[in-house]
Amino acid sequence: MTDQPTYDDDAALPNELPPVEPPSAGFILQLFLIPALIIGVIVGVVFVFGLMASSQDDWRDLVQKVGSPNGDIRWRAAMGLAQMLSLDDKKENSEENLVGNRQVADALCGLLNEELSRTSPNEDEIQTQAFLTRAVQLLRVPDVVVPTLIRAIDADQDLEVRKNGLAAVAIVANRAQEAGQPLNAELTDALTEKLTEVSAEMTPADSAPLMRQMGAFALGMLDSEQATARLQILLDDSNPATRANAMIGLARHEDASGFPVLVEILESAARAPQEDDDAFERFASVKNGIMAIDLLATSLTVAQREQLIELLSPIEKSHAEPRIRIDAGNAIKTLNSVSETP
Repeated sequence: MTDQPTYDDDAALPNELPPVEPPSAGFILQLFLIPALIIGVIVGVVFVFGLMASSQDDWRDLVQKVGSPNGDIRWRAAMGLAQMLSLDDKKENSEENLVGNRQVADALCGLLNEELSRTSPNEDEIQTQAFLTRAVQLLRVPDVVVPTLIRAIDADQDLEVRKNGLAAVAIVANRAQEAGQPLNAELTDALTEKLTEVSAEMTPADSAPLMRQMGAFALGMLDSEQATARLQILLDDSNPATRANAMIGLARHEDASGFPVLVEILESAARAPQEDDDAFERFASVKNGIMAIDLLATSLTVAQREQLIELLSPIEKSHAEPRIRIDAGNAIKTLNSVSETP
């Protein structure tokens, strides 16, 4: 018979089980969280690539629907494209994304042109035109966008549409300048001709000053001799805001022809505002005037710089707006530094 080991029951077996301790944080991290993070990353990558592919499918589908004969479908598709463009516009290298996509530009501008062809649009149709005009300004396809915007600011269009068209033109032209890719000569000439026409409008009386103001602002974004010549004429316009926009437009091209208007703006800012003054217009005017000083500082004569410093001093000390006081002080420093430069 085989011998079996013998045990002392009291010695071999513990009187009680060891205490149960919760698992350590490190153990849980290794067992659950790290694998979960890995799986999450994998799922996230798959989701992102799926979303990108879905986005591509979405815009192509929307482009097709913009051409639908059904008005509701067209409008919803245009809204969807506009939202996608707005998001895309905030991304880096946006020229490579939807805002630079010719198919999208053709679709939206085609729809806007169709809407602009209506002979007697109702209020809803006018709002649609105004919305589309704002949407197409996001596009980086000037040869498609600019001719459409020129049509949007025709005299036979609604005032709201025309205002949006003028603002869009200024944005498109300014963006092209800042990107170092100004509009080509053909587009510049066409825009200058239309904006010259707009800035010369004298009727109807309630809308003409506004159109001349915005026309002058947009002209200032164009680099052409014809635009400069028109801006110099607008320095004598009866409307103060139009004169101010003409001055700042010329200053952008380091043209100091508008110096008398700049002096006029600063003299007005130094005086106590009258009750009938428009606060926002007054603020914008003096802010643009100070910006013009920064642009023109090196183009001014010694006497002109001294005159501006004298006008800016009371503005720096006592203007109601803190931002204006700060800007005026910085402009004085700029003018002084130019004067001190040998």
